[in-house]
Amino acid sequence: GPTVAQRGRRPLPSFGSLKVPDSPRDLTATAPSAPSTEAQALAHYHAALAHQASGRVGAAVRHFRAALALQADFPAALCSLARAQSSICDWSSREATLVSVRASLVRQLDEGACPALQPFDAFAVPLELPLVLRLAQAHAAAAEAVAASLRPLLPPGGLCHPPRDAAAGSGAAGATRLRVGYVSADFGDHPLTHLTRGLFALHDRSRLEVFCYSLRQSDRSAPRAAVESAAEHFVDVSSSDSAAIAARIAADGIHVCVDLNGFTSGARTELFALRPAPLQVGMLGFPGVRHAGLDCHATDPDPAPDPDPGSSGGAFLDYLATDAVASPPQLERLYSRGVCSLPSRRGSDASPPRDRHLYSEALLRLPPSYLVTDHAQTLLHCGILPPTAVSAAWLRGGGGGGAGGGDEGGGGGGDSEGGEGWGLREILRRRYGLPPLGVVFCCFSQLYKVDPATFAAWISILRRVPGSVLWLLRFPLEGEANLLAAAAAAGLPPERFRFSAVAPKAAYVARASLADLFLDTPLCNGHTTAADALWAGVPLLTCPGDAMCSRVAASLCTAVGCGPQMIADGGIGDYVERAVRLGTRRVELLALRRKLWARRLSAPLFDTRLWTRTWEHALRAVWLRHCAGEPPASMDVRLGELEAAELRRENAADALVRRARALQAGAVLPAGLQPPAGLQPPRADTRVAAGCCAAPNDGVT
Repeated sequence: GPTVAQRGRRPLPSFGSLKVPDSPRDLTATAPSAPSTEAQALAHYHAALAHQASGRVGAAVRHFRAALALQADFPAALCSLARAQSSICDWSSREATLVSVRASLVRQLDEGACPALQPFDAFAVPLELPLVLRLAQAHAAAAEAVAASLRPLLPPGGLCHPPRDAAAGSGAAGATRLRVGYVSADFGDHPLTHLTRGLFALHDRSRLEVFCYSLRQSDRSAPRAAVESAAEHFVDVSSSDSAAIAARIAADGIHVCVDLNGFTSGARTELFALRPAPLQVGMLGFPGVRHAGLDCHATDPDPAPDPDPGSSGGAFLDYLATDAVASPPQLERLYSRGVCSLPSRRGSDASPPRDRHLYSEALLRLPPSYLVTDHAQTLLHCGILPPTAVSAAWLRGGGGGGAGGGDEGGGGGGDSEGGEGWGLREILRRRYGLPPLGVVFCCFSQLYKVDPATFAAWISILRRVPGSVLWLLRFPLEGEANLLAAAAAAGLPPERFRFSAVAPKAAYVARASLADLFLDTPLCNGHTTAADALWAGVPLLTCPGDAMCSRVAASLCTAVGCGPQMIADGGIGDYVERAVRLGTRRVELLALRRKLWARRLSAPLFDTRLWTRTWEHALRAVWLRHCAGEPPASMDVRLGELEAAELRRENAADALVRRARALQAGAVLPAGLQPPAGLQPPRADTRVAAGCCAAPNDGVT
């Protein structure tokens, strides 16, 4: 039968001196009569993986540690331990573990082994950027090796690409449409689909023919169904091997193939190494270097153009979609060869450096943010509280409405629903255990993004803002106890923290509007989660770093028109001071909230139609460059002013139509617009819209 590589699966990571069987037959043939130390270590490792898959991360940590106690040279267990500890904020041996991970990773790279650490895990295991680049190179090289083993399975003669037709996608009479293929394992109830489903519906079918190739079976969710109906061609290739998928993409005559995964779960990296399309672009999914440095070396100042399809050793993604804030030109050396960037107001107009020898993708800089959203289409009416719901009692400071929740902050005259001066916002806050009149800081990102330095900054903020609380998610569940223990060690009681379960998308976004200020995670920013907070009208404070994943929130704040007020360019100290100032100057905080709310519906960040047209313009630009025989190069994509103005007019008309239809259909207005009617409890449907419920899912990141 076919080997592991021929089936298109990823190669196994390095297990040090351990011999990992490739098949059950090998396991039987090599099993010792008595369990050896190595066998026991491997058993603990697999037990840890099983616990982790079931959500019992603490148990997984114990088994990873047991495996390492038995077999010190076990890179897979070591890297998995670091990732698991980060995910639940277990910092008990963090520094020692990180030192060991770095040393193990360097050793594996020097030996030419495929590293046990996945590039995505580098977000939770902070590494120096040159080491991250080497990590991406090694995994890209492993994908190339898998692709080489798959090439004999391709059709005779290899994969055929469509001709270089400059008229494709021009919209001219008789011209071929530009065929664009999107490949993803995340078409379903997943943050990527929440962001992109409007994109597929808004593509201009007179110019583009859109194909979606799903690497996973349907989860039967509404987001999956939306993409299936919106895409002109939706193809489930989940049961096919990577060679067959590549052959299908080539047979469909795709001009530009878009990788929506990168180094994330379910990706088929080797598929892109097979070069099923003449142009291949990385977008969303993985915010960082993907397949860096495969076609050139640091000693080569003039990298060769991409090799012909079917040859080996070449970079297999030509462009990476980003923007001038997430990937500013002055930091471009930290990324790969060519990034397709959309223009941003905070971005520099300077040309990218000429010595592109560290890059494997060109940067496509999209304006003003590379992150496409669909909030204006799917979350227009989900119970979000507007700034008008902020009461005068909260603005005055509540006179004692502090961290305890409950009835503090104003006597209610026996009214179980609220106190004097309370509005709907205070009532709902109390129901979620939040202080009705206190300042509620929040962060709804996964907990692996919280590192000790970030948590120390949050502790400092809470100490300096009396009566404030920090609202987090049990994401995952076991992180709560570890964070509360860390807070107690720093002298803060558990009453200063609130934890909620993960909720379905609409309910989560509506619930988020009860918060006052979203504190972003500098190590790895909120992406979908940050966009959700901004759509909910919650101001966000971010502290950008150098890596792309640490600059995304700054890109979003810029795209919504509030960058100067919400981006702490001065480092973590500036971040703390800004949070304290906003937390202690409520009038200023409310003014920022009103500004964000006023710009929400008109900001480019939530203008899906404008983003789609700009993206189509970028795809057409890279195709024309390809037709001219020019190699990929970083570029700033700009839409013509007349076309942009026309799109804005269309969007304004669409917003009015959507609102009229919603009212005609009897849709529930945002909860804050419902009259309090003497502080009566909110209607049942409003409570549902603002509530949290159900089993955790990965609807926020």
